[in-house]
Amino acid sequence: MTCPDDLDEADDGELFTDDESYDLTHPTRPPIVDVIPDLAHYPETTTMSATTVTVTSFGYLHDTPPPAHITLDLRAHFRDPHVTPDLRHQTAHDEPVRHAVLGTPGIRQAIAATVSAALAYLAGPSAGPLSLAVGCAGGRHRAATVAAVITEVLAALGITVDLVHRDLHLPVIDR
Repeated sequence: MTCPDDLDEADDGELFTDDESYDLTHPTRPPIVDVIPDLAHYPETTTMSATTVTVTSFGYLHDTPPPAHITLDLRAHFRDPHVTPDLRHQTAHDEPVRHAVLGTPGIRQAIAATVSAALAYLAGPSAGPLSLAVGCAGGRHRAATVAAVITEVLAALGITVDLVHRDLHLPVIDR
């Protein structure tokens, strides 16, 4: 099995380059598994398709975190697009936000590690649904982008995944 340290680089040495626009909704861009090719080599994924994973993005400033088996807190360690005035009122639906989040040093390793942890939970002996929660301050930028990528990776591996953006629609919190 591949470990998270092996997942942080594609053949060209980078998952997301500075000039790469990673549009999560664009139908002609390469699948995420092409960007993180080692994820396609998990043998367990073929037996996990009956299990449902729910990935929920949220903002800590709006409410308490949702219950989850795995919670990823992006607040302290990853650049917040909210501090950039041009991005503050945009969301993960907007390409400049996705580009800023996915270009943040360490974020691709966090995504790969979270996917790896989810696959480990799914490979365990107890069958059942798995819930992941991804949080940032407001739930509109980092958490929503990372949750969408995690969802896409798991879906590309044949796992049934539901994505919930709990706070994406809420107004920007002035801070």
